[in-house]
Amino acid sequence: MAKRNGFGLVGSLVVVGVVYGVLVASEHQSFALPAAAAVGLLLLLASRPRKCQACGGVITKGAMRWKVNGRALVVCPACSRRLQSKASKDGLDKLFAKR
Repeated sequence: MAKRNGFGLVGSLVVVGVVYGVLVASEHQSFALPAAAAVGLLLLLASRPRKCQACGGVITKGAMRWKVNGRALVVCPACSRRLQSKASKDGLDKLFAKR
């Protein structure tokens, strides 16, 4: 079954960035602008679009994680539906093959 990826990293970066920015701005005002630029760069890198490892398309909505042949894949919702359908079909084939 697929597992939905969370976006906890971006939220954590925002909180750490705000706290760090406040601390730096209060103690060393000359480092406030570079600190804000570094936090902005980290947020920009964390929010860039990811690609589906099955079809290569850009993931715009939610990403899903699947284990395929022992390898963890991050896939788009369309590929997740395809994988789920294939897993369901394979499960039914195994069920009816026993009879």
